[in-house]
Amino acid sequence: MQRSKRLRRIRVTAASVLILIICISVLLFILTPSVDNVEGYRPKAEFVYNSPLGSDVTLNATNSSYIPLNDLPDFLVKGIVAVEDRRFYYHPGIDPIAIARAGVQAVRNPERIQGASTITQQLARSAYLSQERTLSRKMEEMILALKIEYAYPKEKILEFYFNDVFFGDQIYMDVSYDLTVYGVQDASRFFFGKNASNLSISEAAFLTAILKGPNYYLTRPEELEKRRQVVLEIWSREHIISEEEYLIALREPTQIVQSKAAS
Repeated sequence: MQRSKRLRRIRVTAASVLILIICISVLLFILTPSVDNVEGYRPKAEFVYNSPLGSDVTLNATNSSYIPLNDLPDFLVKGIVAVEDRRFYYHPGIDPIAIARAGVQAVRNPERIQGASTITQQLARSAYLSQERTLSRKMEEMILALKIEYAYPKEKILEFYFNDVFFGDQIYMDVSYDLTVYGVQDASRFFFGKNASNLSISEAAFLTAILKGPNYYLTRPEELEKRRQVVLEIWSREHIISEEEYLIALREPTQIVQSKAAS
C-alpha cells in the first residue's frame, strides 16, 4: 500500500513537472521574437583595420560586408562545424546527446561546466539574446533555435552563423579596443586585415579557437595558442586538412594586424 502511494506521488509529481515545462515552453515560444530576419539583425562594430594594400579601412554597419557561405574557405566551414557542433546536420537545433553529456559532466565535476550549445543556438544567442548565463535565457535560446531550424535550411543557418557569431568584446594582448565584433568577416579584418575568403589554415584555426570562449581566450594569448593547436589536431584527425597542411599550420606564427576602434 505504501509503495503504491509512493509511486502515485512520483507519477503525479513527474506529470506536474512535465506540464509545467510544456506550459513554460509554449509561453516562451509565443514571447520569443520572430526569426524572419536573422541576417542583419545585429548591428556591426566599427573599427579601422590596416589593409594589406597599405591604407586604413573603416568598418561599420554600413560597409561591413555580409559574406556568402560559398565565399568562405571549405576548411573554415567544415572545421568550425567539426569543432563547434559535429552533429549539426542531424539535430533539429538542439542536441539531446550534447545536453545529456553536459548534464553528466556537471554532476561529476560541478566546477567545470561543459557547454552544449549547437551552432543554431549560438546563432540565436548572437542575433537576439545577451551573453548572460541564466536558465530563462537558455530556454529562450533553445526555443529560438528550434524556430530557426524550422524556418531555414541548414546551409542558410550556417551562413547566418558565420556572419553573426560573437567574437568577443575585443581585448587582445591587454589592449582594449572598446568594441564588440560579430561575424567571421569582421573578425578576419580585425585580426588579420584581410577578407575571410583569404584566410590561411592557421588564421582560420585561430578564429575557430576563439569561439569556445571569446573573452576568456582573447585575454590569455598562451591559452589561445594551445586551443588553436587543438583545433588543428581536430581538423587533421577529421581529414579536413592533410597531414602536411597540419604541420605547416602548426608552425605558422599568428600575425595580428594593429586594428583600432574607429573614432
